Amino acid sequence: MENKAAIIIQARTGSSRLPNKVFRQISSKTMIDLVITRLRSLETEIGIIIATTIDPKDDNLFQFCKDNRIDCYRGSENNVLERYFEAAKEYQIDTIIRITSDCPLIDPSLIRIALNMFSKGDFDYLSNTIRETFPDGQDIEIFKFKALKKAYFEAQKDYEKEHVTQFFLNNSDKFKIGEYNLLESYKNVRLTVDEEIDIVVINKLVDELGFFASWIDYSKMYIEKEFNIINGEIVRNEGLLKSKQNEKK
Repeated sequence: MENKAAIIIQARTGSSRLPNKVFRQISSKTMIDLVITRLRSLETEIGIIIATTIDPKDDNLFQFCKDNRIDCYRGSENNVLERYFEAAKEYQIDTIIRITSDCPLIDPSLIRIALNMFSKGDFDYLSNTIRETFPDGQDIEIFKFKALKKAYFEAQKDYEKEHVTQFFLNNSDKFKIGEYNLLESYKNVRLTVDEEIDIVVINKLVDELGFFASWIDYSKMYIEKEFNIINGEIVRNEGLLKSKQNEKK
């Protein structure tokens, strides 16, 4: 039977740091529209699913999916692991590519490379985030449904349920894990959106380079224009770090 792959984008409007950020404007597009536009340039048979919540606040996101003919699954707000599992099960996905909606400049060429590595290595889980060599905002995680199913049934910690793939990393002896890294590190480049000043940076990059530049061109522009002065002090993966700290209390 043919392996069915899909990009599942987790998205919601209830961000505590920047509410409704998925509908914030990046030039003439909303952030979620830009994510979809860039991913659709993959021009493959890979599907795109938005996994949002059953909270009425996310009705607008569900309507966006209907209006743009995007598959949508609505599930738990806090148990994102469950949301991914149920979304993948509903759409019968064998290989899941996890992208988050706060990465508006995600580069589809990286997904092509990562998928090829994932397939050739027959990995259960592959990521370019285990060692931080890519810019924040170019995060790609790929995993098999059978691995997701194991995580769903065995994860116990709250932060493993909130952050989806932490169970894989905490139980690396149970999975075949692959890494996609760069020889030169761009980890200090910030192309993600968590705060208001991140919107400012993304808009400046798009104004200079348009909607379809490569991750390396955006990164070089970020470095050249010294945009790190604007948003470089924001802690990477701050939400995950806080969740882990709360687990210890």
